[in-house]
Amino acid sequence: MSTEKLTTSKILIVAFLTTLVSAIVNIIIFMIGDTFRAFDGFEAPQPDGSTAALTIFVPPISTFAFMVIGTIGFFILYKGLKVDLTRIRIVAIIVLILSFVLPLTVSGAPVSAVILLELMHLMTGLIVIPNLT
Repeated sequence: MSTEKLTTSKILIVAFLTTLVSAIVNIIIFMIGDTFRAFDGFEAPQPDGSTAALTIFVPPISTFAFMVIGTIGFFILYKGLKVDLTRIRIVAIIVLILSFVLPLTVSGAPVSAVILLELMHLMTGLIVIPNLT
């Protein structure tokens, strides 16, 4: 985005569109990986502490959930604390880098699944960060 003042509606529209595109890209990555059985044996951690097989529904749901959190964070920084977009971009890049740790924490995950999950994180970052900041 440019240095112009961002309105709430513009932020929400861009957040929605980047979430939608990111979810679609992550579904495509999942489908390619699933075709090549990259996720065989991968058990995704669940909120209750159990694990379950990764399905096609998990990437878009996770994308949506984390984008809501990211959009709230953006609003707090930009509208509430009046942080400039350059600094918000730096924070977003740091959060993206930290997000690469999450797939590595799943014990027993096949390397192929970890690589594809990392790719999903990277693609989401490449879609969202330049467009929202």
